[in-house]
Amino acid sequence: MTLPMQSRLKSDMFSCVGGKPCGTILNFDIYFSQNNVLRSDPVYTPGDVVEGYCVVHCKGRLKIDSIEAKFFGRAKANTNAYKDYQTQELVYFNEDQVVYEPNFDGEQGLLKDGFHKFKFSFRLPENIPSTFIHYHGYIKYSVKATIIKPMINQHVERFFTVYSPLDPSECEPVVNITRFFASL
Repeated sequence: MTLPMQSRLKSDMFSCVGGKPCGTILNFDIYFSQNNVLRSDPVYTPGDVVEGYCVVHCKGRLKIDSIEAKFFGRAKANTNAYKDYQTQELVYFNEDQVVYEPNFDGEQGLLKDGFHKFKFSFRLPENIPSTFIHYHGYIKYSVKATIIKPMINQHVERFFTVYSPLDPSECEPVVNITRFFASL
């Protein structure tokens, strides 16, 4: 399908000095795909594959070096006992994935005017706990996408929920309590 001449001229007018690309990003977001349905609030279990798209809507020609997705899972706990503030952090996974890298044929690393989507995929580890958010700590999982550009990088981060079903028969007791009662 060919755009009318007027539309093509407008999209090509976004050039900086010397005809270099000078496009702008109108929207940059992450969309999760679960069972071929786009979701904004996905729920996964350990071992599931987190899939989705980094979507870029740009006006004009946009020069980029790459688009990366970072998959991150961590736990953080804060304590404030007797004015002694302590923080502990545990990282469950931290994986980087390049979802777009220009092939440097013709126009090097240029996104043309319009919508572009780039697929990502990551398998969650089998032994991660459920998402948990509280005032004193949390367990969170996220995907952070970054457009690597010559001047300033642009980021977007989306969180997702992990539900880890526990089998109580496989859990160790946390505390053994023995109580004695007396009757009069």
